[in-house]
Amino acid sequence: MISFVLPTFFVRDWLLLRMGPAAAIVARLREYALVLLASIVLFSAITVAVGTERLLEIVLSPSVTLPIVLLYCVLLAVCIWIRRTDRHQVAWRIALFPNPVLVLAIATLARFILPRVSVFGAVVVTPLLACLWIGLIGLSVWGARNTPLDVPDLNFSLGLAGLVNSAVLLLLPLGAWIQGSAAWNNLFQQVGAMLSFD
Repeated sequence: MISFVLPTFFVRDWLLLRMGPAAAIVARLREYALVLLASIVLFSAITVAVGTERLLEIVLSPSVTLPIVLLYCVLLAVCIWIRRTDRHQVAWRIALFPNPVLVLAIATLARFILPRVSVFGAVVVTPLLACLWIGLIGLSVWGARNTPLDVPDLNFSLGLAGLVNSAVLLLLPLGAWIQGSAAWNNLFQQVGAMLSFD
């Protein structure tokens, strides 16, 4: 999961944060850093006592997965709306939405780096990895600040962001279902019963 999520969201956020006025790059990066770091610190604080396997079990449960999928549905709709209305200058704000899949990937990576010391990994290493992520995104966006994006590039950036959001919509529930938890089987049985109710 981590090897797919991190590069995919890096490219998505890099492209989105390049959109908008060049003079406001620092402000965009500051807001992005604040949202991502706050999300990761909050997630780490909430899950500090939970083991990695239990954490993944909780995240892949229907009660957590379905709201995450709804969030990415909203993000996909925003991408489509921005592209259809040609409001490319506000597209960078998509990167400001809390990104639960990216937060989970960074938190899981921290736990793999220090598997024996999960409290230390969750509290210290996770925010450090988030700062490294933010620094890499910031340097990449700052390095490309003098390369303006034309309309095809802007549309490509929005299309890629929509594709990433669509991939999460498809892969997150599929991965959770493949995991084979009883909660998903119960959910599907309830949905089946509701659909067959006469």
